[in-house]
Amino acid sequence: MLAQNLITRLGKGIFGRGARLAVGVWALRAEGGVFSQHEAVMGVALPQSNVREELDRLVGLGLLEDVPRGDGPGKRYYARVDDHPAWRIFAAAEEAAVAIAESESERTTDPPTRTESDRRPNSGG
Repeated sequence: MLAQNLITRLGKGIFGRGARLAVGVWALRAEGGVFSQHEAVMGVALPQSNVREELDRLVGLGLLEDVPRGDGPGKRYYARVDDHPAWRIFAAAEEAAVAIAESESERTTDPPTRTESDRRPNSGG
């Protein structure tokens, strides 16, 4: 799985808040499509208040639905609305994050090659 800090960094840069993309991608990939707020907090390793705010935002946009509970107050559950077209945004952002991670990995593992012209002293310029 992609490093969570890269998703958070990319989310902050593109969406203005790191938690926004992280929670959205996590919800998109949540197995079974139904999950608790606690599971999301544990999945993205961000503060509960940030995660709750982003989950509420996704509910407001129609990407998630609150799952009614018959056993009274306690854990809050959500169900992903799989056919919502906006999930494509999160899938595309996740794909971009994977490409960035691969690019960064290549840059850190492959030392730059030096050419003969790199070794020559600067000849006045």
